[in-house]
Amino acid sequence: MTISSETVKSYHNYSPLHVTFAFSEDVGGFTADDIEITNGTYSSFQSEAGSPSNLYSADIVPSGNGTVEISVPSGVAQNADGELNQASNIFTTNYQGFNHGRITEVIPGTTDDKGYAIDYSNGDLLVLDLTKPGIVEKISLKHNNPVSAVIDQHDGSLYILDKAPYLDVYDTTDLTAAPTTLALSDGYFGQDLGLNSSSNKLYILKREGTSGDDCYLDSIDITDPSNLSTNYSDTALVDKTGSSIYLLVNSDQYHSLGMAVASSADEIYIMDIGTSWAELYKYDSAGDFLQQYENGAYGQMLDINKTETALVHTTNTGNNSDTSYDVFEYNLSVNYVDQWHLDGKRPYAALFSHDSKRLYLTDQDSFTDGTLYIFDATSSNSLITTHTFPRSYDYSRLAESIDGTTVIGASCKYDGTYNRIFYFDVP
Repeated sequence: MTISSETVKSYHNYSPLHVTFAFSEDVGGFTADDIEITNGTYSSFQSEAGSPSNLYSADIVPSGNGTVEISVPSGVAQNADGELNQASNIFTTNYQGFNHGRITEVIPGTTDDKGYAIDYSNGDLLVLDLTKPGIVEKISLKHNNPVSAVIDQHDGSLYILDKAPYLDVYDTTDLTAAPTTLALSDGYFGQDLGLNSSSNKLYILKREGTSGDDCYLDSIDITDPSNLSTNYSDTALVDKTGSSIYLLVNSDQYHSLGMAVASSADEIYIMDIGTSWAELYKYDSAGDFLQQYENGAYGQMLDINKTETALVHTTNTGNNSDTSYDVFEYNLSVNYVDQWHLDGKRPYAALFSHDSKRLYLTDQDSFTDGTLYIFDATSSNSLITTHTFPRSYDYSRLAESIDGTTVIGASCKYDGTYNRIFYFDVP
C-alpha cells in the first residue's frame, strides 16, 4: 500500500496534514490505530468508500516542528481471500509551524524562491521560502489590520494597505527597517491596491462606512517610494447612472477584493460584489467612469492577464443553487466573451500566470476540500490538471512565483480556523 498527500512538496506549515492510504485492492480490518506516526497524532480517520475499501484517509496533527513520519506495518489489513497487506512506504514531511490567522493576500517576491503573505488577524507579514514550503519569518507590521499588498518588481518596494486606512511601504531588502507611512483620509476603510509599475502609479480602493457605503479611488505617484506625496486624487466612484457604487463587505470579514489594473491603457476595473447582481466598472486613471458590465451575483475575484487581452472574474451566490456559480471572461477589446461553471462548485480566486498562458481558479466548499483548476489560457481554457485545495471554506488566495514554477495558495475561514498556506508545482 502507498501513503501520499496532496501537499506536493515535503516542507510545510499547516496542520493537520491530510494523507491518503491506498491499497492495491479492497481490504478490511484497517483502523486508525494501525497507523504508525512519529512526531504526530491522528485527528480523524475514514474510509473513502465504506469498508472494505482500497482507499482510506486521515488528518495527522504534528506534535512539534521537525520531521513527521507516517507508515503502516504489514499484517494489519486483509483482502477477501484473507491475504494480509505488505508494509507501506514511509511518508516523510517536514513541519515548520508558525501560527497565523486569516490571510488576506499572498504575493510573489522579487526572486524565484521568495513569497509573502499578510496576516490580517495578527497584523503580521509572513515571509515564505518557495524552495521548502513554509513560513521562514514573521514580521510584526506597523499597523495591525492589513487588507491588501502589492510589490513593485522593479525596486522591491512592498506596499501594504491597512484597514485604518494607512499605506505602509517596506523595503524588502531590509524588512526590519521602519516603513514609510502615508495616512489616508479619515472615515474610510482600506479595501484593495492596484499597481501600474509602467506609469509609477499606485491605486487605492477605499470605502466609506463599515457596511459597504460609497467607494473612492486614490491615485499616488510612487516614483520615490520614500517620499510619497500626500497630494493624491480622491475620486468618488459612480456607475453609468451617476449613482455611487459600493462594496458589501462586512468589516469583520476583511479580505481584499475589487480591483485590477490594465497597465498599458492605465485603466482600472472595479468590482461591486452586490447581493443580487454583481457589476464590473471600468475607469480611467483620473477616476472617470468609462463602462459598466453586468454579471452574476456576489462577485468574488478578478484578474487581467499580462498581455492585457483578457479579464476573468468569478461570481458566487452563496446558496445551494449553482445557477450563478459562474466564471465570466472578457476580451478587453471586444468585451464579453464567455461564462462557464466549475462543475456546480462556487468559484472564488482567479489568477493568470505571468506569461498569460495559464489560468488558475479555485472553488469554494464550506464543508470539505476545494479544488485548484489549472487551465490552458491559450486554448479556450481547456483543463490541464487539478489539485485538491485544502479546506477552502470561506475564501482563498492565489499567487504565482516569479519563475512560474510554483503556485502559492491560502485558504481561510472567517472565524479564524482552518487558515492554511500551501504550494503547488506548475505542470
